[in-house]
Amino acid sequence: MCTRIAGYDFARSLALFGLVVANFSGDVEHVELDLLYDLIRGGAIVAFLGLGGVGISLLKQRDQRTSGAHKSADSRKRLIKRTASLLVVGICCNVIWHDNFLCFYSICIGIGALLLTVSNRWLWPLAFIFVSIWAAFQFLIFDHYKIINEIIRNWEALWDSDPWTVEGMIFRLYVSRFHWIFYWTAFLLIGMRLGRQTMSSPNVRKVMFFGGIAVVLVSCTPWLLIRYAPSLLRYVLLVPNRPFRGDGSEWEMMLFTLPYILGMCGIATAIIGGSLMLTEKYPDVRWTKPLIVTGQLALTLYVAHLVIGMGLLKALGVLDKTLPFAVGSAVVFCICAVIFSYS
Repeated sequence: MCTRIAGYDFARSLALFGLVVANFSGDVEHVELDLLYDLIRGGAIVAFLGLGGVGISLLKQRDQRTSGAHKSADSRKRLIKRTASLLVVGICCNVIWHDNFLCFYSICIGIGALLLTVSNRWLWPLAFIFVSIWAAFQFLIFDHYKIINEIIRNWEALWDSDPWTVEGMIFRLYVSRFHWIFYWTAFLLIGMRLGRQTMSSPNVRKVMFFGGIAVVLVSCTPWLLIRYAPSLLRYVLLVPNRPFRGDGSEWEMMLFTLPYILGMCGIATAIIGGSLMLTEKYPDVRWTKPLIVTGQLALTLYVAHLVIGMGLLKALGVLDKTLPFAVGSAVVFCICAVIFSYS
């Protein structure tokens, strides 16, 4: 029997809460909180992917203990079946909500299943290759931002198209940024590598937690300089201001990308390392158990927050009302999710 590690489930529940808050407030105007919103959503996604990679590595370790090549083949088949089921659910959710990552998460898990038996020394190079492919799509192969702006101008006509036609499916995939599959797969591979580390070592957990926090703090500094230093300089020199909105020139986006990636990695690493430290130090604390159980149902609850939570608010016409209302609704859903999971 494969024993679950409580710290990973605890971290998965925190990642779920981050995604729920980000999705509920995704269409609400929050210009001044763009950095916080992007880091919460990105960090939650990266944590999910990293934990998915950790789970794949734990599956491999179990296979090694039971021995036999056919065991790995069986595990790969189970992962591929899980990929297929998640992909079907993700496509159905994509008809309602274009901005959900379930389809791409399932594809990443499928790629991880194919790479289940890859040796440790190949995981880092493969992660770098996947990031390079994403960067080529993002900045070299086509003018990504001009195409996105054109889509936004014709949004209503494209969104009203039949989602089951080729045109409708391609539109929804592109709006959801299909090329980020390569980028997210890199994080899954990094998670696979972390899962093969000796995570029982307290020093490794401390490095992950405090190192992740340090990376977030360091990565936010250049982002803030890129965003606010030109405005401050123009204010001092009495030059008309042109604020950075994140959808401007390509050089601005390229300068923003690296700090953003580092910030997401830092948040995800801190979540995983901190959760492992917390559940190890306080294994029998009453308030951690509901979150651990919630993490075990994370994917089910993710689908529920799209269909039930956001669906209900959309039907009532209050989904995009105000930022406090959106965040409050997300918090209420998270509380209900914990109660449902633990009851």
